[in-house]
Amino acid sequence: MLKKYSASLLLLLCCSCSSLLKNKIDFDPTEPLRVAVLPFAQIDSEGKFLADNADVFLVDHILGLSKASKKSPARIVQEITTQELALSNLEILPGRLVEGLLLHDGYSKGEHLDVEKLHHTSASVVCKILACDAVLYGTISEWDRSYYGIQSVNSIAFKLKLVRANDGKTIFSSKVEDSESHGLSQGPTGYASLILEPIKGLDSEAIEQLASKNVKAAVAPLVSKSVASEMEMAPYLVSGAHSVSMQMLSRTEPLTVMAFGSPKNSAYFSIGNYIKNIPMKEVSPGHYLGLYLPLVEDKFNDQEIKVVLIDKSNRRISLKIKPGPVSLD
Repeated sequence: MLKKYSASLLLLLCCSCSSLLKNKIDFDPTEPLRVAVLPFAQIDSEGKFLADNADVFLVDHILGLSKASKKSPARIVQEITTQELALSNLEILPGRLVEGLLLHDGYSKGEHLDVEKLHHTSASVVCKILACDAVLYGTISEWDRSYYGIQSVNSIAFKLKLVRANDGKTIFSSKVEDSESHGLSQGPTGYASLILEPIKGLDSEAIEQLASKNVKAAVAPLVSKSVASEMEMAPYLVSGAHSVSMQMLSRTEPLTVMAFGSPKNSAYFSIGNYIKNIPMKEVSPGHYLGLYLPLVEDKFNDQEIKVVLIDKSNRRISLKIKPGPVSLD
């Protein structure tokens, strides 16, 4: 028994933690690009998409000494990546905006986004929905905390890919594999440390710190040091609605058009090519309201209602308003 234990201990101590970082960039990172960070995906060794709560990514924890994170590995790495990209010259769309627009456009699976469907949709299609220039995809293939009694090992692996919409080209990619150990071979000496160091390595904070360190290294080529000033975000629209339940407008009651988007912009709505640029009022931050009461000579058939937001730099974004076209006899 002693020989078997000694052999196992020797094998454990001889196993060194390995790391891999491969970055490739094929554009000027000082170039301003509007980027949507899509929900990151968890995949298995064969590339199959897994649910956020898949058993392969669940790690046991010891009550009172180590804790598991309430967030999935995909969410953890995505949030760290988004935070780091805020230091770049890229204009990163707010996560809530990305989620809202995609859910509104049918990329849903129950109450959540259909991550697999999004990762199989071309960047040009996604960017058309989100009015952006490029899409960042992320996949997590390993997130493991192993406990050997005298040593614990945290291991992670993920890939990032930035794809430009206009030509479908991957302009940045990163592949990361890393692990670190806690315990006899890495921790301080002493009987107490021999017991506690490996357990500390099981805490979710340890593997999240490992992920944070590697995400910073992965996106480092995108973090420009030459940005003179922080650019203001271009205007965005999340959703909108109008008050007509049926297709036909009334000549005695006003048409109400509402929209939700970025605050402190000029807003207008139009009805096809017949009624143009009716001003909308920002009744609360990001909430715009406009009214239209037909004139005697107004008349049109099956016309879409469109809202436009314009910022002080004359950048604009438009959105067709549901439930559909309207008519006026």
